Amino acid sequence: HARMAIEAGKHVMCEKPLTLNARDAEEMVRLAREHDVFLMEAMWSACHPVVRELRERLHAGDFGTPRQLRAELGFVVSAGPDDRLLDPALGASALLDMGIYPLTFAHLMLGAPEQLTATASLSESGIDLDVALTGRYPGGALATMSASMTSWSDRSAAIATDTGRVELHGQFHHPDKAVFHPFDPGSTNDVSGQAEPVEVLGREPVLGRGYAHEIAEVDRCVRAGLRESSLVPHDQTLAIMRQLDDVRRQLGVTYPADDWGRTTGPDDGAGRRGPTTGMTIGGGWMGLAPLQRRRSGRGGSPPPMVIPGGRPRREAPTGGPGGRPDTGSRSGSDLTPMRGWRRSLGWVACPTTS
Repeated sequence: HARMAIEAGKHVMCEKPLTLNARDAEEMVRLAREHDVFLMEAMWSACHPVVRELRERLHAGDFGTPRQLRAELGFVVSAGPDDRLLDPALGASALLDMGIYPLTFAHLMLGAPEQLTATASLSESGIDLDVALTGRYPGGALATMSASMTSWSDRSAAIATDTGRVELHGQFHHPDKAVFHPFDPGSTNDVSGQAEPVEVLGREPVLGRGYAHEIAEVDRCVRAGLRESSLVPHDQTLAIMRQLDDVRRQLGVTYPADDWGRTTGPDDGAGRRGPTTGMTIGGGWMGLAPLQRRRSGRGGSPPPMVIPGGRPRREAPTGGPGGRPDTGSRSGSDLTPMRGWRRSLGWVACPTTS
């Protein structure tokens, strides 16, 4: 779907993870550049106002130097073996579906990891049901991250710095707010040493559950004539895809599309290998929104228009079937605050496996 949209000259936002492996993600980026179209991975956390504000203030040193980060996401998957979360043919993986969020959060807050170490419990079919990661990041910061399809985690995250602690309220990948709890110099880990907490909110209100902000980012970029987003740049997507590849190699989780040992393509004459063709779009269902440039006699970039291809996926009030939290689908209710925008853009969510 993504290849066809790109080759047809359509702008694309594709559900995370962009592909099953980094090689195929590199091919998607290459195709987008070749056809001069916009491409963005739908990583809503990176577009979320609270996450963006926290990242900016943490990098500015407002909360001290980060030393440790913790993030976890998990829920019990009660489904048959042919469910997209359990079927290897559909890219089943706790890491790809849920673990990508702790990895992305750590990447946004701490930078690219210098080392990742992983362990997991695998199913009989060879997919990771539970995965735990440790990472070492620039400046010696450490992170512990986990994802689970067999247990109910609290879906929380926190960052410990040399001057206090940041806690994210609500689910960390789409938080209600963050709160920094500073400690007085020389105090011990005791409430008596805590100074007044500092709330971290976004510069704009959160729309719905937060999905709308990635749509707004696509709209902003396409109207400005950009071909990638500064919030979810191609280099960031590819870096995290390589992290996922590295972890899966450690765990022994592979897909037919991986072919780890194969060179990526023909030599270009300078000793470099180019990407091969034959992408595999993966990680469960894919939300695809190819944006068509509207023909106009006026100058500048005209408003984008999404090609309809499906209906917004309606879910149970608790977030999904059986109370399952939502980690990659879009409900119509989430887009209610942008109803007028949706009419003009024709936004659709296109599940490929359900």
